[in-house]
Amino acid sequence: MVLRSAGQQPKLLDLMRDRLRVKHYSMRTETAYRGWVKWFILFHGGPHPEGLGKRGVMHFSQPRIEAQRAPRG
Repeated sequence: MVLRSAGQQPKLLDLMRDRLRVKHYSMRTETAYRGWVKWFILFHGGPHPEGLGKRGVMHFSQPRIEAQRAPRG
């Protein structure tokens, strides 16, 4: 857990790390999730993911879903 001064909000990745560790997720899973979250944030130009909502998630994930559905050959 990261210690912060009074009134300072914890950062998203710190909250995620703490939650994953409480739930006993593996370090490899934590690393993978952290990578996805960073990629998601950079994809949208840096705003907090909380404000992006469902539309932001779909905008990010739709090309990846379609790539999985494409025939391989």
